[in-house]
Amino acid sequence: LQAPLVETQVPDDFRVDSVGHVRTGGKVEAGPELLGDGGEGVGEVQQGLGLVQGAAVGQPRPSGHDCHGRRRNVTALPSDILRHHFNAVLAAVQHVQLGKARLSLMVLMSALVGYWLASSELVLAHLLWFAIGTFLVVASANAFNQVLEHESDSRMRRTAERPIPSGRLPRSEAFVVASVCSIAGHAILFIEAGPLCGVLALSATVIYVSVYTPMKSRSAWSTVPGAISGAIPPLMGFSAVQGSLGPLAWSL
Repeated sequence: LQAPLVETQVPDDFRVDSVGHVRTGGKVEAGPELLGDGGEGVGEVQQGLGLVQGAAVGQPRPSGHDCHGRRRNVTALPSDILRHHFNAVLAAVQHVQLGKARLSLMVLMSALVGYWLASSELVLAHLLWFAIGTFLVVASANAFNQVLEHESDSRMRRTAERPIPSGRLPRSEAFVVASVCSIAGHAILFIEAGPLCGVLALSATVIYVSVYTPMKSRSAWSTVPGAISGAIPPLMGFSAVQGSLGPLAWSL
């Protein structure tokens, strides 16, 4: 009962009327009756391919279309809404794991120590911007670390369940997330915490991602650049308040 596939060049005045007739210049060229489907099917037009195909009797119509091929409003089922929100939560969890949230919070705490030691009074808005920018920078560095080490992570039981080696998060998506967080975090620090704080944050990111990460699988000396990048956050906090680094800052 399947109607044959008819190849044709679609003319400029081609249209399908409300009952499924294909018309050109006012003349009926094809329709449910002409295609032999007893008036139950509808001609489906694929203009990009230049094809006119008669739908067979009893075949399901495309989702979201009525019997004449027009799109109709479809109300989402509660199960679809729940599934959408559940998938969004899962994606958020993968991104949190990608940035190593607990480790990022620990580094942020060390930066806040420097901020507190340099402060004579607390400006809440300034503190919040500094905390947000620092967290984004640290989380992005951790994410870049996982992007670069996904192969070695997949071979170790301790790291095999991380988002990228486990396959829960594509490497390309992880790279985009890390890049967006890095750009946003550094921009916030440069604008809200000052150029010196922004330069220190950028230096820590470059050392951690470009020096420490590739070096740690080759040499025990990787702990040196790792220690340097880990010591910078307290200096960031101090410089965010003072705009400079005095003896107290270097003692940290």
